[in-house]
Amino acid sequence: MIGSVQVDAFLRALVKFGQDEGITIRAMVWFVGDPRMYRQDIPLDLSLLGPDGMGDPGLGSGPVRYEDIETIVLSCETNTKAMAFPSGSPRCQEAMAALASRLPADKSIEVQDDRITWRRSPAGESIAERAPTKYAHVVRVDAKSCRVIISRIDDEMNEFPLTSFDMPGPVEDASRAANIWHQAFFALAHGIGETILFDSPEAKQLYGDSL
Repeated sequence: MIGSVQVDAFLRALVKFGQDEGITIRAMVWFVGDPRMYRQDIPLDLSLLGPDGMGDPGLGSGPVRYEDIETIVLSCETNTKAMAFPSGSPRCQEAMAALASRLPADKSIEVQDDRITWRRSPAGESIAERAPTKYAHVVRVDAKSCRVIISRIDDEMNEFPLTSFDMPGPVEDASRAANIWHQAFFALAHGIGETILFDSPEAKQLYGDSL
């Protein structure tokens, strides 16, 4: 496990480079246990970096604890929708190379021509690197509203609501004995499965457009 000191040093290097070059650095950030990707501008203020976390930069993200950060990616790839440096691809790659030369040597940092990655987990195990090649789905049960919510996860780990279903309401023991509740529950499960199959390009590839 890579600890707070390394992410602190990485962020300090980004802030100092941004100050020296007068460039706002944009990052893709994943947090521990959260599959969503967050786009974040790195604040040009070293005073916001404390021993355990980053203070609120006033950009809507609020304060962040270092221990909650799983992966940080800076990229010059246009399809990421989060260019590290906003002044265009050639300039982005020049700035990326200059930044890479100033980063601390650490096993948590991987430098490529158009991408720099800091990761808490070993290479290949972070949420960011487990992103599906097309997209996947996440199914949640909202106990408060008694609904099942299905969202689509795209290849950048952005989450988009797809649909939702009412859960079968609570029933008396007599209804359970008569299998009424079970029938409603199995009908719900069938509907969830069909929805995910209908929305899956992989399923269509396997079974054809007849789905």
